[in-house]
Amino acid sequence: METMTVVGLDLGYGYVKATNGEQDILFPLDLGYGYVKATNGEQDILFPAVVGDGFERTTMLGDVVPYEVVLETGQGRRHLFLGELAERECLDAIVNLSSRKHEDEDTEALVLTTLALLMRDEGDAPRVVTGLPLAHYALQKESLQQRLAHMQGAVTVEGRKLKVSAASVRVVPQAMGAMMAGLLDTRTLKPRDEALLRHGGYLLLVDIGTRTTGFVVFETRPFRYVESLSGSVDVGGHTFMQELSRLLGRVAGESPSLSDRALYQELLETGSVFFGGRMHTLTDEVDMVRQRVYTAVMREVMAKLGAQTLGKVQAVFLAGGAGAGAARYFQSHFARVEVLPDAQMANARGFRLFDLATELS
Repeated sequence: METMTVVGLDLGYGYVKATNGEQDILFPLDLGYGYVKATNGEQDILFPAVVGDGFERTTMLGDVVPYEVVLETGQGRRHLFLGELAERECLDAIVNLSSRKHEDEDTEALVLTTLALLMRDEGDAPRVVTGLPLAHYALQKESLQQRLAHMQGAVTVEGRKLKVSAASVRVVPQAMGAMMAGLLDTRTLKPRDEALLRHGGYLLLVDIGTRTTGFVVFETRPFRYVESLSGSVDVGGHTFMQELSRLLGRVAGESPSLSDRALYQELLETGSVFFGGRMHTLTDEVDMVRQRVYTAVMREVMAKLGAQTLGKVQAVFLAGGAGAGAARYFQSHFARVEVLPDAQMANARGFRLFDLATELS
């Protein structure tokens, strides 16, 4: 019997759902600007969303770093390194921050490889669900849908070779998945906190990703999505790197490449980093960078909502790779602020809930 795999892809967000004809097996997938996030319900996949040209390399004992890939499409054959392997070995492995990155052949490699990693066998027929930032949704929805619908190729990864293509594609607004992760119980699909829906007001989800921050607003009575109060802004985790690059340029006389994400992450987390031949301790300066970026995010969101709406926000949910750090800034303006569990995976897991809730309704 041919199996049907339902794959939710978010260039920015998404999830994968598979069925064997007897029961559904859900595989959430979030293909973001910074990282690819996916889960099959039993194990999670998380790797940097970067691609570099592969080559024959000498490996040392115990040197196992995913993912080395051979991709064969109508455009030819490519030997590639993805994720941490690409960051470590390839000078051209740089995060793609283009607002139309879905048209890039490297994104094709990330999509097809991720689907291959999640597929159980070549008989699976992925049905793809993906998302776009609200700022790009109206203009790019159709082109993204067509692009993904025509992606196909043979992928060799982790000792398997699979032919991969999408049976169908659905594109939805970004950040909707994370809101569902904040609202719904993963098992029952019922509200995690009924009290939030008893009174009139609003719920706000802020998803701080690598390139963009998406935010969605729901009214509680009646329960509905409010498109006019939702949106996205071009401020995110990459903004931290740009600010830290300027900081290091001032104190060290030069700036590390923006592709060296590990260095910038260490500086952001610890306030110190070894660069240019010496250790730099910049705790206070890094905290100022953190404050500037998170304050910029918060002001953009608050400006969109306006004073009347802000006074009715019952709860704020924070998601995304940079979401957790924003809590103390939002807490100064809102009574209830909750960082979603495993915030970086929230969209991937939430898109599964979004899809199930849509089917039930």
